[in-house]
Amino acid sequence: MESENRRLDVINVAGLMIGKWHEDSLEKALRDQEYVRSVVTIYPTPASKSRENPEESIMRAIGQVDEEVTKIISEFGEGNIVLVGQSYGALMALMVACRTKFKNILKVVLMEGSLHPEVTVEPPRLLPVLAVCASHYQARPRIANEAVCSLKELGTDRVVIITNRRDGVVSPEAQILPGNFQEIELDTENLDVFGKVDNTRGMIIRLPRHLGGKDTGLTSLLPKEYRDHLAWSDEKCKFIGEIIRVTTERAIEEKIVRPGKPVGLANTHERSECAYNQA
Repeated sequence: MESENRRLDVINVAGLMIGKWHEDSLEKALRDQEYVRSVVTIYPTPASKSRENPEESIMRAIGQVDEEVTKIISEFGEGNIVLVGQSYGALMALMVACRTKFKNILKVVLMEGSLHPEVTVEPPRLLPVLAVCASHYQARPRIANEAVCSLKELGTDRVVIITNRRDGVVSPEAQILPGNFQEIELDTENLDVFGKVDNTRGMIIRLPRHLGGKDTGLTSLLPKEYRDHLAWSDEKCKFIGEIIRVTTERAIEEKIVRPGKPVGLANTHERSECAYNQA
């Protein structure tokens, strides 16, 4: 039985155009895990205004995370809050963490995200509907650069990046961030390696090649490299859940939560000057 003060409160940030009608497979997989106390998914980009305005999406995500953090702290007194995001949701999760200076956030876990500011990311050819979000793709390098600059000040120790080498939606080169990160290659599902990592630096974790997407449903009509990004298998969800658990264990023990107001994230989202000094 997991001690109550060691269990995780997971806030999952959905990707572009994903709304409440979509049951998130990672949330579903985490819901019944003993090490998870609460899990919720937020949806910052489905509203038309958020689709048109990337800055509106970021502010919407900050507001939604603030609301969930307040609920968690009100119910449990404090939280072991892990912010996770996949695809464009990873960039949104990172921006929430950076703009709020990781207020009340134990770790941020970024999965298959469009993160690197210098790598081109465009709407995937077989998903033309994402062209509706053209403004997000155009603004992404600037937003990602802001995050990189913020992490130079804030440190990378609370950032975990999970990459997929066979991704047909976001290239593996785009899924990483420049900066003070240690790279971890997982050829098997053995997680003992995390007991030896440097906890003062962020992690870039490369998933084992056999973990991929589902072969059922409408996504089965897409190539495997698309399915690996869009429709995670139960095995992949469970394994990523284990990575989230293992990479936050030491943070829970040390309680790497910087001082600040006890409830909420409001009034902390200053922008990094570094990001806007670059064209």
